[in-house]
Amino acid sequence: MGCDGGSIPKRGELVKTKKTAEKPDAASQTLATWFFCALSKLPLQVPVVACGYGRLYNKSAVLEFLIDPTKYGDGDVVCSHIQSLKDVTTLNLSSNPAYSSQSQSASVILGSFSDQASIPQFCCPITQKEMNGKSRFVCIRSCGCVLSEQAMKEVASTSCLVCGQPFKQADVFVVNPSLPEDITAAFLRVKELKMQDMERKRIKKAEKEAKKEAKQTRNNAQVDKAKVGGSDEDLDKTQKKDRKRSAFDNDNLNDHHENGTAHRRPNKVAQNINMTLPDLAHLQPGARPVSDTIKSLYVKRDKDGKSLEKQGNFLVRGTFNRFATGF
Repeated sequence: MGCDGGSIPKRGELVKTKKTAEKPDAASQTLATWFFCALSKLPLQVPVVACGYGRLYNKSAVLEFLIDPTKYGDGDVVCSHIQSLKDVTTLNLSSNPAYSSQSQSASVILGSFSDQASIPQFCCPITQKEMNGKSRFVCIRSCGCVLSEQAMKEVASTSCLVCGQPFKQADVFVVNPSLPEDITAAFLRVKELKMQDMERKRIKKAEKEAKKEAKQTRNNAQVDKAKVGGSDEDLDKTQKKDRKRSAFDNDNLNDHHENGTAHRRPNKVAQNINMTLPDLAHLQPGARPVSDTIKSLYVKRDKDGKSLEKQGNFLVRGTFNRFATGF
């Protein structure tokens, strides 16, 4: 068959087979997890933080996400559990002596993920193992130090091997967990931390309310003591103001009640405004009471209406004012 210009169909072209799910490249996934930020997908740069699930992030990317959650497309999926910087731990990483920024930049530009080009930036300060995903690394939440799990097992201690700060076993979590049991433990740890945070807030709120009630009770006792026979020196500024305000309100209330409601006693300003004026319309202009200040504005005259002054002042000089006829 063949050599006649025709084509021979293969079995794959004639028979339909069930499609299998594409498996991602494990090496590429490992390098992307340990070399790049889980949120911004950019190379890791100090300062680096880790969430409760053990994922690595650039701290600058987390801050940008907290300011603007829509900055990164999958931010609501990757970092939905991060509400503030309290939900992440700043890592104390040890630099890798074999790392060079030139080789890392070249691998990023060329898209090369080979083991020769991708040299990790960080390593274990005890065993000098590189953080490339081939070895398990753990982080101590209380101090943020990161070291290999092998170093933790070989040197059993209750204090950090890097900084010497004491820690509890519950503070240790796996960085970038891959085993199912590690992932389950990370989810349970995050849930437990949330419950502890809620309990801490509840206790803090209860203590605050208890202090407020105790202060109010103490203030009321001091006020009662001052009313009985104490002096104002026993009261603070707020209590003195409250006492003066209460006394002012009590003074403005009438002692009697009408129709079941209490009426306030009008103050002096209201009394002056609402006072009734005397009826002076029936009096002659000359008989109306006028103050000395008003009289000084007009020329003084006798009974016949003649001026008693030789020259008038600048207001009435050479004129006749009908309002001054009675002065």
